[in-house]
Amino acid sequence: MLGGVPVATLKRWRTERTGPVALHIGRHVRYRRSAVESWLDEKDREAAAWMAS
Repeated sequence: MLGGVPVATLKRWRTERTGPVALHIGRHVRYRRSAVESWLDEKDREAAAWMAS
């Protein structure tokens, strides 16, 4: 679902806490599908509100 997003962008989002919630499993970072879907839904609502104003 986030395969097209550069790794550096994902890292920046984690640092800024603006992306989906990440899980750290050992040295690996993983994202739950539900967290990504929820984050995408939130971005859709923000975009719709911005377009309506």
